[in-house]
Amino acid sequence: MLNTRYILLNQMPEPLPIPEPNGPAWIASGWQQAASAEEEIAGVASMNDPKMAVIHEQYSAQIEGLAPGATGSVELTSYSPDTLSYDVALDADGLVVFSEIWYPIGWTCTLNGQIEQPIRVNYLLRAMRVPKGNHEIIWSYGAPNRAGLAGIANMLLCLFIGGGLYFGFSRHGMKRDS
Repeated sequence: MLNTRYILLNQMPEPLPIPEPNGPAWIASGWQQAASAEEEIAGVASMNDPKMAVIHEQYSAQIEGLAPGATGSVELTSYSPDTLSYDVALDADGLVVFSEIWYPIGWTCTLNGQIEQPIRVNYLLRAMRVPKGNHEIIWSYGAPNRAGLAGIANMLLCLFIGGGLYFGFSRHGMKRDS
């Protein structure tokens, strides 16, 4: 699921290649829904097709009316730790799964520049519904605004250093006078 190309085992002299990894993203060949996290994990464990997806029922509205069977291509065109760009071409509306860990805080997904809601699949991967046609999908990370916390932390650090210097010099000065 995570674009694994080799498995390394201590007992083997050479890494074991995975013959056909899904790559950085793929079009789901089908999916099933799960009512709980335990059902999601059990569904993933029992999958025979590596391009299948298991979707928690909390995302059912986002896949409503979507039918398996879309074909096409998904190509990672640009990669950096905080921005991933993909070109997608589909012959029908489909579900595209990204070989990226689900972490909704700070990540934004756009389809042709419009913000879209991601879907969690296979308990730990990102996915999104993509309409028929050619599209650009960009995942970008922007840390949540924590300027207030950073300001408080900096102020406390300054107070700590200032207090240490004040008490250090005043204590040192007291020893001289004694």
